[in-house]
Amino acid sequence: MEATAVYPARWARRLPWSLVVIAVALFVLVLTGIGRAEELAGGEGRTVQRQVVWAILSLATMFALTIPNYRVLPRWTYGLFFLSIPLLLAVFYFPSVNGAHRWIRLGSVSVQPSEFIKIVFVMAIARYLMYRRYYR
Repeated sequence: MEATAVYPARWARRLPWSLVVIAVALFVLVLTGIGRAEELAGGEGRTVQRQVVWAILSLATMFALTIPNYRVLPRWTYGLFFLSIPLLLAVFYFPSVNGAHRWIRLGSVSVQPSEFIKIVFVMAIARYLMYRRYYR
């Protein structure tokens, strides 16, 4: 196998299990609170069901993001940064929501590109600072 392959045992060892336990505990605590609030309000439990789906999706995303090697991210940073600029401009071609152009709506899915770009911007600045030369 090639050097970039992910072996399950190695992946499980490098996963921060304390973080997983804390995330699951927070999910349980929050879902309990939402369930009780909905019960007091006379709800039907739909909010809890939706939150369970989002909790499962976010845990799956957390696990998926631990698989790739983070050391390849600097290679992609500038490309992601320059590809994200058209996303910021694209919001003006979609209808406004509450008087603001912030969302890209594609059917039932809405994306707010500024949230993604915040992360990419920090990565680009970090890469620039990592490889710059010091002149004194």
